[in-house]
Amino acid sequence: MLAPERWDSAEYQDTVAKASGLLVWQGLCGWMIGQSLEISAVKIGAAFLNSAYSRSLAGSFYCESEFDASDNGFVFPTHWLDRRVVHTADSLQNFLDNAIYESLSFEQQSASTSAAIKSLIAIDLPSGLPSFTRVAQYLNMSESSLRRRLQREDTSYQKLKDEVRCEVAIDKLLNEDIKVADLSDYLGFTEPSFFVRSFKHWTGEAPRSYRERLKGFAQQH
Repeated sequence: MLAPERWDSAEYQDTVAKASGLLVWQGLCGWMIGQSLEISAVKIGAAFLNSAYSRSLAGSFYCESEFDASDNGFVFPTHWLDRRVVHTADSLQNFLDNAIYESLSFEQQSASTSAAIKSLIAIDLPSGLPSFTRVAQYLNMSESSLRRRLQREDTSYQKLKDEVRCEVAIDKLLNEDIKVADLSDYLGFTEPSFFVRSFKHWTGEAPRSYRERLKGFAQQH
């Protein structure tokens, strides 16, 4: 966390603990909305440590910190409250299962736009695939900004849609007694033949043969 180098004094533990806690909360909020939460001020309800530590906090929060504050918290523009939570029940459960690791990794990596979009697609899938325009609106970004962000992450909206549909298709084929035609409709394909062709492209096999092979393998073991 945000511990200074060569620190061993008990009097600094409160400051370090509260600053580190705020960093985790900033990361958690960013994870929930799929974007790094930009804060304008940090208020630490503990004593000033030293100038070097203050500079390290500024490098982590990208703003100055106020020490000896009456409350422990951070300040951000109210428009962030309008952002949509982009995670599904499964991704939330995965977070809870790995809460310690996830919390420690918040400060090491910014929120992934790709992961946020995949969650949005999964959330909206039962009612239809969201358009790129709708996804940009969900993330409060312009379409051009979103395209640039995805290019930096070496992906595209089409690739992300295919990844989600492939993951959902495999899960339902193996865990539900679903017909290929019904699965095709659920995933937003206009014709079952289009789904079969896409599934072959994703996995190298047709849906039925893929399900039969994996279920046969499971029965053998």
